[in-house]
Amino acid sequence: EAIKCMRHSRRTTLTADDVDAALNLKNVEPIYGFASGGPLRFKRAVGHKDLFYIDDKDVDLKDVIEASLPKAPLDTALTCHWLAIEGVQPAIPENAPVDG
Repeated sequence: EAIKCMRHSRRTTLTADDVDAALNLKNVEPIYGFASGGPLRFKRAVGHKDLFYIDDKDVDLKDVIEASLPKAPLDTALTCHWLAIEGVQPAIPENAPVDG
């Protein structure tokens, strides 16, 4: 079924979304926690015919610790107003005038 979903989307690469769509068609709960923006490149393990792995980039922990932090976001703010009171829209700056 996942292959059918892939072909219906006119793609040649099977994605995790195709598998989730196929599971949904079969009324099975989807797989949670994994999504991929593109195809994963698997490598064959040396000395093993049927063993594959994804070659992840090694990251030095020292570089991660010493990296500068991103700028803190601006303070968050929340404002609210009544859009309409008893069916009447008040003429205040927050409400755009209604042309009618």
